[in-house]
Amino acid sequence: PLLLLELTMLTIGMALLLAALFVKYRDVGQIWDVGSQLLFYSTPIIYPITLAPEHLRVALLSNPLAQIIQDARYVVINPTSGTGMEQLDGLVRLVPFAMVIVVFVAGFLVFNRAADRVAEYV
Repeated sequence: PLLLLELTMLTIGMALLLAALFVKYRDVGQIWDVGSQLLFYSTPIIYPITLAPEHLRVALLSNPLAQIIQDARYVVINPTSGTGMEQLDGLVRLVPFAMVIVVFVAGFLVFNRAADRVAEYV
């Protein structure tokens, strides 16, 4: 349930942020297409993070979606694959969680600020 909560917070934060920005800046849709492709290819979905080279693991797991998928793989499919937390050291472990919270809070604040002016831009 905590993984679902983390994924839900990330999704809602991105949706609120993109919804508020897309109304005012139409190019956000095209930028998001490229960004989502980069996010997809930088997330180890099909393979566990342990198959990635050692020097790339920290960079891959700094993506919050990669950490969520790795932890879900550990819980649901293969407990020997390890969690995202086991692959990171020290305070770097908190980066994916902090990014989820920052995205959620930023999306909420931007959406609330832009919500009353949405009708002006449409």
